[in-house]
Amino acid sequence: MPNNVKTYDGTGDAKDHVKIFQAAAQVECWAMPTWCHMFNSTLIGSVGVWFDELPLESINSYKDLKAAFLAYFIQQKKYVKDLVEIYNIKQKDEETIEDFIERFKVETGRMKGAPECMRSSGFMHGVNNPELTKRLNEHVPKTMEEMVITTIAFIRGEAAAASKKKGHTSWRTHDQEITFPPLTTSSGTEGPLVIKVEIGGHMIHRMYVDGGSSMEILYEHYFNRLRPKVKNQMVSATTSLTGFSGETIWPLGQRRLLVTIGDADHSIRAWMDFMIVRSLSPYNGIIGRPRIKEIQAVPSTSHRMLKFPVDGGIVIIHSTILIPGECATVITSSEVSNETGVHHENFKVALHPNFPDQEVAIGGTLSAKGCT
Repeated sequence: MPNNVKTYDGTGDAKDHVKIFQAAAQVECWAMPTWCHMFNSTLIGSVGVWFDELPLESINSYKDLKAAFLAYFIQQKKYVKDLVEIYNIKQKDEETIEDFIERFKVETGRMKGAPECMRSSGFMHGVNNPELTKRLNEHVPKTMEEMVITTIAFIRGEAAAASKKKGHTSWRTHDQEITFPPLTTSSGTEGPLVIKVEIGGHMIHRMYVDGGSSMEILYEHYFNRLRPKVKNQMVSATTSLTGFSGETIWPLGQRRLLVTIGDADHSIRAWMDFMIVRSLSPYNGIIGRPRIKEIQAVPSTSHRMLKFPVDGGIVIIHSTILIPGECATVITSSEVSNETGVHHENFKVALHPNFPDQEVAIGGTLSAKGCT
């Protein structure tokens, strides 16, 4: 994309964006189908949502796309000059909560100057589900992002599960003792404790639970797969990392995200500050010691499980990666002979320059399946 063509999030002039894009496309001598694909790549945020929701087969050429784009965004620019109009956005009778969330974000995305508390209040005023409204009023979210996360949690049944638990006496979490069964010489396992968690509304696999790490990490290869709104709120990092060779590595940035561990009925949630790191890794991220302690979780690599208390009992999360010993039972003898003598060394990364003895061993114990 030429440098003079910027992304469009709905806050600028739609005509100017089209004019600049067309001039660049003519200079680049793109074929007409390419115009549509390249124009789509300039649309971000709520504008990208608008494009994704266009009816199937409604756009047959760049001319159609240009006309639809200008008709919608020029009209939207004239509409809702008064921020009070936020309270006129209502959920329709046949509209699902998920669809209303997306429409609400699109319609409020162009309202300059609307504070987050006003957007949250407008959403609560517009949704037509009494139980959801009650849930939101119990702990009013401070931002629209928190509002959406809470609403999605409600949709998945967390509100119903919490409501059910209130009807009987539950155990106090600090009275629960977390224990693990004794291990025999053959029952213990080696290898990492790797789980799947929900981060910022995305289900992420291959998250390494590392009690020796002093911080949380998301690797760039997965961070780039998150929604643009999540990625665009990354801020500058305030500390550096030390590589396994002693070199100083500055993270690409950091991002505070809500993490959910468990399922809809039995889970725990916590806000975590992730360092975004560009590095080759078989994992998508690392959950370190501070947050493990915060959620009162107890990991056991030997048992390949993580346990934490909730109202009513103890949740057990099992590791999701097979260890090499298990993989060896399903390969042929010829494959075993080919692997004989091959030793995959771990590589270590110090997670903080002030604590060089706190290292993470990565890669050596993972199976081929686990590394993909």
